Amino acid sequence: MLIKKSFQYLILSMFLSLIPFFAVPFYTHYLTSEALGTFSIYQSFFLIIGAFIGLESYRSFEMLFFKEPDNISKILSNILFITFFCTFVFLFFMYFFSLFTEIDIDFYFLLFLPILCFSTQLYNIVLSHYRNIGNFKLFSFFEITKYTSNYLLTIILVIKGYSWEALVYGLIFSNILVLVFSLIVFSINYEISLKSVDKNTILRILKISVPFVPYLLGGIIVTVSDRFLVDFLLSRESVGILLVGVTFASGIKILSNSIIKAWSPFFYKEMNNITDKSKSNIVKYSYLYFITLCILSIIYIFFICYFYPYLVDNEYLNSISIFFWMSFAFFLRGIKQIFGLYLIHAERTNYVMMDFLISILSNIFFSYLLIIYIGLDGAAIGTFCSFLLASIWYIYISQKIVKMPWLKVLNNWRDK
Repeated sequence: MLIKKSFQYLILSMFLSLIPFFAVPFYTHYLTSEALGTFSIYQSFFLIIGAFIGLESYRSFEMLFFKEPDNISKILSNILFITFFCTFVFLFFMYFFSLFTEIDIDFYFLLFLPILCFSTQLYNIVLSHYRNIGNFKLFSFFEITKYTSNYLLTIILVIKGYSWEALVYGLIFSNILVLVFSLIVFSINYEISLKSVDKNTILRILKISVPFVPYLLGGIIVTVSDRFLVDFLLSRESVGILLVGVTFASGIKILSNSIIKAWSPFFYKEMNNITDKSKSNIVKYSYLYFITLCILSIIYIFFICYFYPYLVDNEYLNSISIFFWMSFAFFLRGIKQIFGLYLIHAERTNYVMMDFLISILSNIFFSYLLIIYIGLDGAAIGTFCSFLLASIWYIYISQKIVKMPWLKVLNNWRDK
């Protein structure tokens, strides 16, 4: 069953990865590297604010869905309250930020960021809902709707002569669409009530979820710090070139996410009734995940490298080295995801703070030095180094908290 689900999510992820695969060459033909660089900066603000909207509380929904199924409507009511409150606070923050900060991005675009992040949080909960109940059809409907609506509108606006703003309008349209769908899903499947909101439930949700804000923020800062460093040390055009390479490399991130989506419900079910046999099963499937991700990543890297000259304009050809290093970085991220689930289940997410510090400090250190000495490629190499260090930390700490028979399973395979 797990392999079947993984295959379904893998096929979906391959389809979704084809959308930017065809869209990015279109963007590089019609938009300048400076325009893409400006959108990359806007996207960075979106990612940073998104880490604080909802405080990653959807992770509590994903974990408690199996632990407390009879209490899940109350938990969801509290999650929505937290998310709405954070959105309200950031609307005021972005309003004053826009008034007193000189930045070459439209005032209304900045003001819309908290709403986009709010819809993203609700969308993550809806995906968790359909993933947990095993409804792949509706899960894929939501994913395909969001991706296609975003890129289709963007392409139409670019053809009509819009610059980087076309990408923002596509982002806004797709997020509003999934926001409406998400509210419909909640009203049908759960009893959402303001009366269910209470202090103890909120504190419990925050205890589980808030430690993951540094985890998410660490990954975001690793990404956006490169963009700001490149913008500061090199140029806005270089940020656009960096974005193209990272976008192609994100295909591997989509692949790892697709397998994790099938894996996490199975993992939580097995861990809730843990035995020596279930531990062995988890480890066996984990090794299968590592091997599958490795093979698919190698195939994807060779495929993109071969066709790269045909996919981008000459202005962006040197982004192929960015793609190469970021592909390996996203592969390491996929490895890290597996071990992060142990921390969530054990409710020991406080250890994520160390990942936050390792990721940020090492990335800024390596990227700054390497950008100065070797140029744009240094940003991607610095990111790879920070992901490598963070992955080692996750493997070490998860094994320390939850003892799993990693070596025993390997020895059993070898003996056979």
